[in-house]
Amino acid sequence: MSESFAVLFFKNAPKKDLGQPRAIYIRITVNGIAKEASIQRKCLPKQWHQQLGRSLGKDELSQTLNTFLTTLETKLEKKRTDLISADKQVTAEMLIDYVKGRDTPKYYLLEEFKKHNDQLAILVEKRKATAGTCKRYSTAFSHTRDYIQWKYAKEDMLLADLDYDFVNDFYFYLMSVRSCCNNTACKYVSNMKKIVLIAVKKKYILSNSFEEFAMHFGDVEYVALNEGELYRIVYHNYQFDRLDRIRDVFLFSCMTGLAFADVEKLSMANIKIDETGSWWIIQDRTKIYNGTRLTIKKLIKLLYYRGMKIVISKRISLLMPPFHWLKRIIARRALEIEVKSKH
Repeated sequence: MSESFAVLFFKNAPKKDLGQPRAIYIRITVNGIAKEASIQRKCLPKQWHQQLGRSLGKDELSQTLNTFLTTLETKLEKKRTDLISADKQVTAEMLIDYVKGRDTPKYYLLEEFKKHNDQLAILVEKRKATAGTCKRYSTAFSHTRDYIQWKYAKEDMLLADLDYDFVNDFYFYLMSVRSCCNNTACKYVSNMKKIVLIAVKKKYILSNSFEEFAMHFGDVEYVALNEGELYRIVYHNYQFDRLDRIRDVFLFSCMTGLAFADVEKLSMANIKIDETGSWWIIQDRTKIYNGTRLTIKKLIKLLYYRGMKIVISKRISLLMPPFHWLKRIIARRALEIEVKSKH
C-alpha cells in the first residue's frame, strides 16, 4: 500500500515582540490530508529555522528541543510502519491522536492524582512519609479539581490534553482566585507537576506540559528567637495547663532541634541515661534518614520534669493539637508576653 506521508514542525509568524518564545506546532500530512497540533514546546523566533523545522540556537534548551523533535519524528515513523504492518489504514488524524496520547487508554489527571495521594496516605500510616506532606498533596488535589471546574467546567482533564496554558493558568488561578502568595502557588504547581512527571514515566503521555513553565521561589527570611525572648516564654505563667503543655513542647523542640514530627512520636523508649548519668534522646528522625543522638541539658530536663514527662508517657499525639494549631496558639500567646511572632 503506497501513500504520501510528511511531518513538518513550524511556528506561526510573530505579529510583534520577537523576543518572546512562541509555540511550535506539528503538521502531519497523509495522502494530501493535513492535521495540526501543538507539541507543547516553544522557541524564540530569531532562533527558529522554518525550512529546517529546528532551532538554530547553540544553548542547552535549543539542543534539548531539537533532540525532542527528532525523537518525535522517529516515533511517528515507527507508528506509521506498525499500522501498515498490521494492515491498518493510516490517517493524519490517527497520527495526531498518537502525538496527543489519545490513541492509548485514556488517563485522567485527577484520577492519577488521587491514586498518588492514596498511596501516600498508606506510607504515612507506616511512618514512611509525613502527615504534613500528605496534607499538602491533598490540598493541591482540591485546588486542581476546583481549577478544572472553574476554567473548563469539567470534572477531570485528560492527561493528553494538558498543555502550557493549563499550567500557566493554574498558577494564575492560585495567585488570583485563591489569593496564594508566590511561594505557596509554586508549591501547589510543583505538587501537580509530580503527577504529570509520573505519567510521562509510565508513558501515559509523550510530553511534559511543565517543560516550558518556569517557577521562581522568593527568598524567605527566617528570624530566630533571641535568648531573652526564649527565656520570657520559659518563665511565663499561663492560665491553663493546656497552654503550659503546648509551650513546653514548643520549647522542647527549640532546645533539642527536633522537628514537631519527631517530638510527636517521641516515647519513653527514646530517653536513655548513660553510665555517667547524662541523658540522651536516641531516635530515628522523620526527615533525616539516619538516627540521631542528642544530649539533654539542664533546662531541657526541667521541661521534661515539668510537663513533657507526662505527655511523653501517654504519647504526645493523644494530647497535642496539629502543628499548625500549635503555631497559631504560640504566636497568639507570644504577643501577651511581648515576644514577636516569627514564622
